[in-house]
Amino acid sequence: MFRRKALALLEARTGSKLVDDGVASLPPVAYISSVGPLFFEVAIRECLAFPCGKDLEKDIYNDADRGVVYGRTVIAEVPGKEEEWKRNVLAALKELRTSSEAAEAAKTYRELEEYTNRARNAAQEVHLLGMVPGRCRVCRRLGI
Repeated sequence: MFRRKALALLEARTGSKLVDDGVASLPPVAYISSVGPLFFEVAIRECLAFPCGKDLEKDIYNDADRGVVYGRTVIAEVPGKEEEWKRNVLAALKELRTSSEAAEAAKTYRELEEYTNRARNAAQEVHLLGMVPGRCRVCRRLGI
């Protein structure tokens, strides 16, 4: 849900059609396989309050001569609108941070983190079961 919201917001804010690399389409277009992961990674980390070491303000840069916007690779072809496109991406990120989808994604992540820790602890106890019998709470529970 969060990813769909992020991509829909990108498309709406930038006015660019999101396409796969190699799909013939007229500009303005953004390449979903390039801009999607970059935008999504920064957005989800910010929603979870994790430092991501990325600054879209610096990581996205323009080449006005070619009419493209770069991230790790070419992420959009927007001749004459490179700076406007970048501003709109940053505005979309700001809007995404405060969306209900962002809050729900953060809540789900925290719940999964809690369940993962419980499962990890249970697995460790079972793993230790045969090492020192009678010393752990699993052994006590099983009457060993």
